[in-house]
Amino acid sequence: MHPTQRLLNDRRNEVLSEVQQRTLASLETALVDRLATMGEDASGLYSYYARKLRRGTLLSECDLSVLAALRERVGQFRRVWEIGSGVGQLTAMLALDGHEVIAFDRDTGRYAAMTENLDILERHDPAARGRISTRFGSFPAVLDEKDDIRADAVLVLGCSFTASKMEYRAFEDAVARFALGLMDFPRLFTPATNGEEWRQRARDFAERYRVAVVPIANYRIPELGKEGELFVVAG
Repeated sequence: MHPTQRLLNDRRNEVLSEVQQRTLASLETALVDRLATMGEDASGLYSYYARKLRRGTLLSECDLSVLAALRERVGQFRRVWEIGSGVGQLTAMLALDGHEVIAFDRDTGRYAAMTENLDILERHDPAARGRISTRFGSFPAVLDEKDDIRADAVLVLGCSFTASKMEYRAFEDAVARFALGLMDFPRLFTPATNGEEWRQRARDFAERYRVAVVPIANYRIPELGKEGELFVVAG
């Protein structure tokens, strides 16, 4: 086993409960079968997810840091909004931790895979499944005018995409409305090339929205050969 994989396994054992570990194993098995049966494109498991499944890194080091960080901050937020939830692996772990989660993704294949994975979660823990609601679409368009997010937390992880400056600003404006954020500045919009670049992004965000932005954990993405840093954002 590669040393990085061994470290990730040790971290999983440290952070995840027994039911979380069993559920994650079931999700991984189902996704491997989906990939083998449908292929990368049709399954929604193309590129990044296919590599994660082959390496056994479905739940990442960053994901584990998010779980730990939210446990430390229980009482500081009401619900958790997960931007770009993908196939729902972190979504399921959050619900098993007792959080009410709103998960959404704009990729049809991954959204379908998430729906199947949440069915698996229901077999392990029906109450946890009941704490999750899903929406199809992109952020911030998925927000309804009736959504009161001022007491909620938001997860901004791996949100790399191409858009106009106006769209980027609208995204950040919406994120800043939440009570608490866990933000992956290294992969926000365009991947940063070094630590100074992503820390400057964090400083710029803090200054623009007058919020506290604090680094809480470093992470590795072995399937991409990259590293990054997770930040907590609070007004």
